Amino acid sequence: MDFQLRDVESGQVYHADENTKFIDIAKKFEKTSGKQVLYVKFNNDIKELFSKVSKSGSIQFCDITTPDGVRIYRRGLFFVLYIALKEINPEDRFYVNNTLNDAMYCEFKSGEPSEDYLLLLENKMREIVEKDIVFEKKTIDKFDAIKMFKEIGEEDKALLFKYRKKSTVNVYYAGKYFNYFYGYLPYSTGYVNKFKLKKVEKGFVIIHPTNRFPHDVPNYSYSPKLFTTFEEYKNWLDIMEIKTVGELNFIISQGAERVREIIRVAEALHEQK
Repeated sequence: MDFQLRDVESGQVYHADENTKFIDIAKKFEKTSGKQVLYVKFNNDIKELFSKVSKSGSIQFCDITTPDGVRIYRRGLFFVLYIALKEINPEDRFYVNNTLNDAMYCEFKSGEPSEDYLLLLENKMREIVEKDIVFEKKTIDKFDAIKMFKEIGEEDKALLFKYRKKSTVNVYYAGKYFNYFYGYLPYSTGYVNKFKLKKVEKGFVIIHPTNRFPHDVPNYSYSPKLFTTFEEYKNWLDIMEIKTVGELNFIISQGAERVREIIRVAEALHEQK
């Protein structure tokens, strides 16, 4: 079957069949545009590049200069970091806390990292990027996902799935490793080849290209006041024992009185400022 995909910007028509993936079409576009495509919009819906074409329609090729492109690039980096940490120190974990001046501030379960630890991790990440491992998405039963993540000690994700209304979960694979992300991923590890890890306070930031600086890793400017604001908010959540979305859902499941209690604690903390 011949599918026709019309580029909404140039009007060019690309031909595909049921075995064609969006990566195949994107590669043709990249040859003439010089851009690296992170995802496409097919009939105005976001499609990952490893997805197959299933019908004719309009197509738009999108890169890191879009907000969705930045988020997709960032998730790809998180997966690469996850794999690198598993290979260097399987018992350790990292937590993504918040954005911090166009970078993502993270902390380790093991505590404050040394410069050597971050350098070791960054070098391992570059090895994984060099391997250009293609990401794969599988839709699995929610309860199977809960079991899978419990077995690898990811209790927070298992708790998140417990309160999920849908009966299925999209799990991403990169070789033998798997993880869950609330959003889309790039085609492979090779697509996130520009980044830097920098020690900040008790953790580190992942610096990467953005829509304002799409071609390289920008210089990072640390903002102590902004960090203090986020740290105060994090401390509030620690007091309320809400560190993840799954824990928040658990509190909501306990009923209205428990929710009102959390609201009263939050109001009391706010009044102390």
